[in-house]
Amino acid sequence: MTDLKKTKRYKIIYQNVAPSGIVSPNLEKQELEATSQDHSIAILKTNVLQDSGGAIRIVRIEHLNEIKQKDKKTKRSLLGYFALGIFGAGMLAKLIGRLF
Repeated sequence: MTDLKKTKRYKIIYQNVAPSGIVSPNLEKQELEATSQDHSIAILKTNVLQDSGGAIRIVRIEHLNEIKQKDKKTKRSLLGYFALGIFGAGMLAKLIGRLF
């Protein structure tokens, strides 16, 4: 039996392929725990082969244990706020000049 620390969780989205070669339009999802991505695909193929007798076409594989990092927001500089303020004041002055 494998250690739980070494196993990783994968979410595999796939389509069934009938023995006649027709691809099913339905997407099926399955979550597996395996040591590697290739090992999880092999497990899924044997499970599907035993159940339906056909092959599978893998659409997407997601690694569920992976920690997603947030993108850092860029901060505007003081000069950017100053330029935006001058632009806004100019637009406001032009609008007031047209109204009166």
